[in-house]
Amino acid sequence: MPTFGQRFQQLRTLKNYTQDELAKSFNKEFNYSLSKPAISQYENDKRIPEINVLMNFATYFKVTLDYLLGRDQNIIVKEENTAYSISVEKNIFELTELPTHFDKLITESSLVTLDGKPAKKKSIDLIKASLEIGIELSKRK
Repeated sequence: MPTFGQRFQQLRTLKNYTQDELAKSFNKEFNYSLSKPAISQYENDKRIPEINVLMNFATYFKVTLDYLLGRDQNIIVKEENTAYSISVEKNIFELTELPTHFDKLITESSLVTLDGKPAKKKSIDLIKASLEIGIELSKRK
């Protein structure tokens, strides 16, 4: 079972943030004063945040507390009134399945937006195509 530190680091890297960037962004959004060393201690399982900080991390990363604490293998992506679950078996996410997950999210959503406006089918198709192209290019590298 993954540790909090492993999940925390994974979520940070998914955002493409350094530890310092994460601390600055999180501090600004939640009015905290976390430092880069604190982030490092969290990632190395040398320190666990207080419950209110954990709850804010879950909000910040849009995941459940159970996922963040390593108790749940499914990534839960929360949006305003909806939560989407992407099943991840044994912490493995197969990127080639991303277009399928994307289709499922689009199909299950009552409204899909782009920059706050209803997304046109052409835009959705372009995004899906870019995912597929990105995957193919990655396979070749």
